Amino acid sequence: MKEVTAQPTEQDNDYLQKGHTFLRKLRYIEALAAYKQALCLDPCNADILLYKGRVLFYLQRPYEALIALENALQLNPALTIAYQEQSTIFTQLGKQKEAQMASEHAQDSNTRQINTPE
Repeated sequence: MKEVTAQPTEQDNDYLQKGHTFLRKLRYIEALAAYKQALCLDPCNADILLYKGRVLFYLQRPYEALIALENALQLNPALTIAYQEQSTIFTQLGKQKEAQMASEHAQDSNTRQINTPE
């Protein structure tokens, strides 16, 4: 497995920023395209995968969103917000057991972050 990218390139960051701009303007298709471009340059960036999952959810593509969020979590298991977003999606899909499990993972992840010595 590749390492999680610590610092995106300038061009990658440009695509990421474009995605964020489109997301703020509720232009989800353009945001998704920008995040996909950023991922082409940096496929192991968990944050970009998180945003891709979020946009897919907004585009009412929950199963694709779950895949993107799972990929983000494989790269960065401490990405608490991804578990929270999974829980939201599973709840909307009527999958309460999976929603509860994702919620518990989020709480566990938060606890590990708080209790981890620096």
